[in-house]
Amino acid sequence: MWTFGDANRGASDRDFVLFYNPNNAQAKVTLTIYPESGSNVLTSTITVDPNRRSGWSLNKFIGLTNGKYALKLDSDLPIVAALTHYNIADKAGFASLGETNAGRTVGSTGEGEYGTNANRELVTILNANPQTATITLTLNYESGSAYRRTISAAANKRTTVDLATLPGITLGQPFSISYESNRPVTMSLTSYAFGEATGSVLASEAATQWLFGEGFRPASGARIRDYLRIFNPANTDARIAITLNYNTGESETFFRTVKARSANVFNLHDFVTGAKKNVNSFFSTKVQSAVPVVAFFGHFDRNLGGGFGSLGTPLGTLGSPA
Repeated sequence: MWTFGDANRGASDRDFVLFYNPNNAQAKVTLTIYPESGSNVLTSTITVDPNRRSGWSLNKFIGLTNGKYALKLDSDLPIVAALTHYNIADKAGFASLGETNAGRTVGSTGEGEYGTNANRELVTILNANPQTATITLTLNYESGSAYRRTISAAANKRTTVDLATLPGITLGQPFSISYESNRPVTMSLTSYAFGEATGSVLASEAATQWLFGEGFRPASGARIRDYLRIFNPANTDARIAITLNYNTGESETFFRTVKARSANVFNLHDFVTGAKKNVNSFFSTKVQSAVPVVAFFGHFDRNLGGGFGSLGTPLGTLGSPA
């Protein structure tokens, strides 16, 4: 099973939910589309051959009207699923892996850009249960303060929380996002930052190691950004190691302290040292921690006009993300 909190159908939207069948047998996959308004839950089932890709275009889905949706994929064999979203009016888009279940009762992300680098940020929720879910949404600020809001997510629907509509939130300060729910939900974050868009589900697990394959610092200019955001769900500060592994075979490790239950933001270009600052440097990133944390990586390129953000690959000891 795979679930997604944010999908759209509209004149400017081009959303596709895609999956790959890595098995040596046919897979039967059912898509369930949950609306934000109305009660018309739609389904479609297709069979895909072994080692093949397939999926749906929401704009071509028969019977689906323009609107905001959340998605669930059920398969009789293991598959890998992703959502791609494009908005031709905003000239922005993103791709995101889904949650590998029907949701969790806790989750978090190190990302939170509204009021700093983002002019719009949406938290979207899929509640695939037959009962309403009561959710405590928390913005954990860099200063250590927190903003909490109780959200009611209707049964078998998508719920959207536009952070701009929340009364009394702090602007001009980075934050991480965490939640606790009385029922399993899938929660996604969509950010319109640096003139682009990123989208990602919130992490369902914290981990003592996170891996990211991307990283690039140009020899000159400041039009490319690579940043790392860490959320430490523990009640005490933690020591982490950030390692940059270069395509030259070199590596550098830096030790930092991440504050408990707050936003911890690192500019990865600050960790590129010596002669590597004077050349185009490509690197991957590894985060290691004594206690489970949640790590998010963002990359924006104003030269090519694009960007993305993603949770890493969690390894090591796993723990609660919130």
